[in-house]
Amino acid sequence: DLAIGKVTTGDEGVPNYVGSTPIQLDGKMVALKAKGYKSYKEGATNADIPARLAKYKEANESYDGALAAFQSAVSIIEKAEASTDQAEQKRREALKADLYAAATEIHRLKAVSGVDTTKAADAQAVITAYMALENDPAKKLAALMTMGDIMRLTGDFEKAVAAYKHVLEVKPDYADAMGSLGLTLFAQGAGVQPEDKEKEQEGLNYMQKYTELAPVAATDSQSVKELKESVKSTVEYLKSLKMAPQKLPPTGKKKP
Repeated sequence: DLAIGKVTTGDEGVPNYVGSTPIQLDGKMVALKAKGYKSYKEGATNADIPARLAKYKEANESYDGALAAFQSAVSIIEKAEASTDQAEQKRREALKADLYAAATEIHRLKAVSGVDTTKAADAQAVITAYMALENDPAKKLAALMTMGDIMRLTGDFEKAVAAYKHVLEVKPDYADAMGSLGLTLFAQGAGVQPEDKEKEQEGLNYMQKYTELAPVAATDSQSVKELKESVKSTVEYLKSLKMAPQKLPPTGKKKP
């Protein structure tokens, strides 16, 4: 809170100065994101449901405050006249990419934690813009994976499938993308009447491959454990219906 207050004071002192205000707003984003995550963790470990929901609300308010700081910082950079100093212009572009990277992570935290699953369209716009700015292929691929996760968790299965398949076109052995894609395809197939058995079969194929590539390990994070357990139980369920996994077709690599 002290950090947020100090940065806000600095921001208000020079509200549109491209030299320092976006940097201060970036600091405000970092502090608000940390505050939001702290509130979420406090809520997640609280057995009292109303108290837990109150903490989740606090978390989401902090995340929204961070995203508001992001929008202000980006607006200042975009409205400023281009600098004749090449190094200064490059600094602004790098800062802008960093701002979008931080906003992408905040949208991921909102969706993964479940504190707000209503901002999928905003998340898509931010991640799409970030990928256009980012030059690191690994970071671009991670952003694309985040896009898939947010779309899956907010129920937009069609966009989630497209994102995960793009990830696998770039990196065919990306195990987590296989598991998440499999779950999404199964949800798509099971969510219509009559059930789409073709999509369920495709989902089973990806999930089976995932279980082979990524067996449960003691070092897995909680989120990875949850993914593996969800995939494993879904595969067992489909096999109980006499469905058999089929070998996946080969895929070629392409740039993210």
